Amino acid sequence: MSLLATLLVILGVLVISLSAQIQIPFYPVPVTMQTFAVLVIGMAFGRWLGTLTVSVYLIAAILGLPVLAGSSERSADFELLTGPTSGFLIGFIVAAWTVGWLGELGWGKSFRWTLCAMAIGTCMILTLGMLWLTFTYSWNVEQVLKSLIGLVPGATLKILLASILVPYLWRKDISAGH
Repeated sequence: MSLLATLLVILGVLVISLSAQIQIPFYPVPVTMQTFAVLVIGMAFGRWLGTLTVSVYLIAAILGLPVLAGSSERSADFELLTGPTSGFLIGFIVAAWTVGWLGELGWGKSFRWTLCAMAIGTCMILTLGMLWLTFTYSWNVEQVLKSLIGLVPGATLKILLASILVPYLWRKDISAGH
């Protein structure tokens, strides 16, 4: 891996970590800017470097580094992989790869296509997260929909912000994956 790629991974992990601290309390999962950072990094870095960045971020969380939302309140460890947020965290990896791939196909060049890519990535994160919550808490459809409805306004705002930012980065030739 090149020095530039290594620096981008470190920068990406720092950005995701800082964005995780920007949060709105919500039960059982806080709404944070973490997903925004994951999606933007995925698209800007491309599928492989974006996925590597998100994976390193999650490894840092498993090792107990204070990178997660509310990490000052608890220490992370391997239970992170079986806790209520596990589905969302695995969704980060899937979404980073997917939006990175879509970015490589040119979907980050316009607001419209970036909006589609970010919506797809967000749907992946939310779907995996809600499936895991359903499994963890034995939720019924009503409980899933109630929780999902609570996440939609924040997710929509993050999709719109990312859809404005990514084409700007593309025009400025800041993205590494393209």
